[in-house]
Amino acid sequence: MALSYQNRADLYARIDARVDEMFARGLLDEVRALLDEGLSADCTAMQAIGYKETAQALRGELSVPQAVERIKLNSRRYAKRQLTWFGRNEKAHWLRWTQTPDFDAAIDEIEGQLSTE
Repeated sequence: MALSYQNRADLYARIDARVDEMFARGLLDEVRALLDEGLSADCTAMQAIGYKETAQALRGELSVPQAVERIKLNSRRYAKRQLTWFGRNEKAHWLRWTQTPDFDAAIDEIEGQLSTE
């Protein structure tokens, strides 16, 4: 099973909203605390989308608004790569949502697919 949106703009809007929520919930403080505890900005975990750009902002290499926009861009690019990769799988059964995810319908669809296998 593979999940996506019927309209890519809806997917990108959801990604953007998620990044805004991450900052509203304290991503800046989280990354600052990790760095203050001695975690190297060069370690693998700090190269993840979101952490890397936030660390750059904390070092003054980017402004916070620039970091937010870069995280959104990098997340959208990553999602596009994932869709391309999954798209090559001929066995993938796609669930394509409209603007609002319907988790109950997705569960029903997945259970229906599993019961036929």
